[in-house]
Amino acid sequence: MPHKLNSTHFNSDVVVAVFQGSASEVMMLRTARRFDPETNTVVFGTGTPFTQNSMAFGGLQDYVDTMFEFSRGMSQLYVDNAQYALLTAICTFSGKHLLSRKRLLQICLFCSKIVCSFIITIIIIVTTIAF
Repeated sequence: MPHKLNSTHFNSDVVVAVFQGSASEVMMLRTARRFDPETNTVVFGTGTPFTQNSMAFGGLQDYVDTMFEFSRGMSQLYVDNAQYALLTAICTFSGKHLLSRKRLLQICLFCSKIVCSFIITIIIIVTTIAF
């Protein structure tokens, strides 16, 4: 049975604390996911490719070289969307000093239940199709 997030799982202070501490890591992962190694550009939702120079000109000059280097490295690993999602979850919930250990453990356990449900669903689908 799928797990759904609702207000009983997280209050606004917890959500803010978690995402403030992981914004730059998540931004790097999302940029790497949109990286096109053939053109050495990042293609966002509009379909417009952005080069290192265009992103630097857009105000990211302090980060763009590192972002592109990271993106090139990630593209060589052939990471799929599910793996990016798991990496994003790991970045989001690791090392959160603003949360108590107990609350962080509760959040991680909740997320692990979601991942297990996802894996079980995939196994059921695959075995149903195979047989």
